[in-house]
Amino acid sequence: MVNNPASQISNSKRCPRCGAAFVCTHDAFCQCVGVVLNENARAYLRAHYSDCLCRKCLEEIAALY
Repeated sequence: MVNNPASQISNSKRCPRCGAAFVCTHDAFCQCVGVVLNENARAYLRAHYSDCLCRKCLEEIAALY
């Protein structure tokens, strides 16, 4: 799979938790791949956010739960 810069522009997001800019690709190259979230962390995310978070925030939430 080739990384397509045009698709990265269209998938640019801002983290709703910290405001950081990141690229969400919804594939094996996405910035969140490898972040392990248990069910409590997933429940927290569902309850508080409706969109993707940056990797740093996901890792922080994973560590809290």
